[in-house]
Amino acid sequence: MRKSVAESLWSSLRSRIEVANLTQRFGARLAVDRLSLSIPHGMFYGIVGPNGAGKTTALTAMCGLRRPTAGSVRVAGHDLRTAREAALAQLGVMMDGLSLPERLTAGEVLRYSAGLHGLDGGWRARADDLLEILGLDAVPRTLIVEYSTGMRKKINLALALLHRPRVLAGRAVRGDRPGLGPLHRASAHAVRRRRWHGGHVEPHHGIRRAHLPPDGSGGGGPGYCSRGRWSRWPPARR
Repeated sequence: MRKSVAESLWSSLRSRIEVANLTQRFGARLAVDRLSLSIPHGMFYGIVGPNGAGKTTALTAMCGLRRPTAGSVRVAGHDLRTAREAALAQLGVMMDGLSLPERLTAGEVLRYSAGLHGLDGGWRARADDLLEILGLDAVPRTLIVEYSTGMRKKINLALALLHRPRVLAGRAVRGDRPGLGPLHRASAHAVRRRRWHGGHVEPHHGIRRAHLPPDGSGGGGPGYCSRGRWSRWPPARR
């Protein structure tokens, strides 16, 4: 039986990320091979696989940072090709290694970001909440240049969540530590419980130590990536 228009629309709205036949080529090299997946509302979805498997390439395409060779990506119901601004407005991206304004405080960085996003006056209360939850309100005059690695991850998370996105995407680059690793467990859970109820996707190459939420916390996946192809974890033995 075919789905009605209403059923199809509801399915689209409930899925925070919809990827269909995503393909990425660099010349003759196939980096991502016809990836299709659906990440529903409220799910933490991990991507694991060896270095060079195509995890980050796929994620950057899913976040609108790279135009794929073929295929489509929808974020909270908005197509990245045809409704790019609407899609990006629903997406928060937290990537290790992103540069920050070093001579600003956390509050000043959030104010700058609010201006870039064109947020209304409600951003101030939102920023105060995030700084409190993440423990950065205790150092209001400390400049970003003086931040530890863990503090930088916290302000990156606050920046990713300031505009109330429905999807949060993050990437780990250091060994077996996911992008949210240095955050205090209580702070991360407080953000998820109190201020954000979307979906989250994160790639990770430390297969044996991939950190995913425990059962009952909205965890999903992980997906396994190898040579640009996707499968469920654990991968099938050959």
